[in-house]
Amino acid sequence: MSTYEKCAHCRFWSELAAQSIGCGPIEAVCLCSGSLHNGKFVRATASCPEFRHSYGHAIDEPGLPEGWHEIVLSESNRREEI
Repeated sequence: MSTYEKCAHCRFWSELAAQSIGCGPIEAVCLCSGSLHNGKFVRATASCPEFRHSYGHAIDEPGLPEGWHEIVLSESNRREEI
């Protein structure tokens, strides 16, 4: 598994629901309904089989246009086929 397949780079790692207890590491809520982590605070270094690259944006990031992730995902799939 690559370093980029960690929760910190997953589109389901929340931008809005996060915490750090004491001086501990940042944890964010997993928003993937198919993940064992769903609804739980997880560290950036965690991983799971439901990983989907964020391309710099989580699914709950404010201001993203509707359907943004579907467009980026289809473009990245096209690049991989070439």
